[in-house]
Amino acid sequence: MQILIFGAGGNGRICKAYLERTEHELVGFLDNGAKKRHFSIKNSFGEEIPVYLPDEIVNLQYDQVWVSNTKRNEALEIKEQLGRLHVPPEKVRMLLEDQAFMIEILAGYNQYDEFTDPRISWLRNFADYAKENGLSGNVAECGVCWGEFSYFINQYFQDRLLYLFDTFDGFSEQDLKVERSFEESDFLNSKFNNAQLFTGTSEQVVLARMRHPENCILKKGYFPETATGLMDTFCFVNLDMDLYQPTLAGLQFFYEKMCPGGVILLHDYFHKELPGVKRAVKDFEKSGVKLCKLPIGDFCSIAVVVP
Repeated sequence: MQILIFGAGGNGRICKAYLERTEHELVGFLDNGAKKRHFSIKNSFGEEIPVYLPDEIVNLQYDQVWVSNTKRNEALEIKEQLGRLHVPPEKVRMLLEDQAFMIEILAGYNQYDEFTDPRISWLRNFADYAKENGLSGNVAECGVCWGEFSYFINQYFQDRLLYLFDTFDGFSEQDLKVERSFEESDFLNSKFNNAQLFTGTSEQVVLARMRHPENCILKKGYFPETATGLMDTFCFVNLDMDLYQPTLAGLQFFYEKMCPGGVILLHDYFHKELPGVKRAVKDFEKSGVKLCKLPIGDFCSIAVVVP
């Protein structure tokens, strides 16, 4: 079967990786971004895969068009666009509208390599350390996205409950309003200044990816409201919330619930375009708590060790 993938971005490339494990043929990508025509996308043989503008589809041979975008409004606009280009509806397959299809493609992909990514290596070592030294408590991640880092938390802390906090609907407008008020140009001019950036993620994909889903407790919605009433102890928490307000709320909520020797890992602490993370840490320390902070060697994260 000959396949066209609509969308040459992240999800499109995940679809490409999936297709390369099948007997289907990838004809090329369709994308509305004219600049993406010049992207260098190669197949497993090192050959260039063409990126076409959508109206070029009239000159292409294909059996199906896979719409890789999972953001509802954008995906539906693409579906309507394909209709205007006279693509038969039975030839259009949308990840957004076929949950089993989306899980099959996205849950099997992980951007992190278990043995070469420094953050994953650090996590594996800390999990071993926590077990050897009897650190008590469960684990959590705030800012789950597609659950790719959560997968490794669940794998390495397989005997502990894993709380998964995320809106699964992108950034909160109220949090973005706070972030913008700091007038940090690096953030304001970045892709992160966009409430729609992380929309289209799926809790079903996250849970399907887990090796021990029975240990996962999904907390969907705005944090810290989703943590109301949670009285647990933690040995490891990953805060990957990108923005000032939720990061500060994460520190305020979890710090007092950590076991002695437990670690709160703050992703993006060194990220130039996400200065709110470092600001949140500094403001948390103004409450009178001096944090023990250690970089972990991934040039992005910092570990807070709780005494």
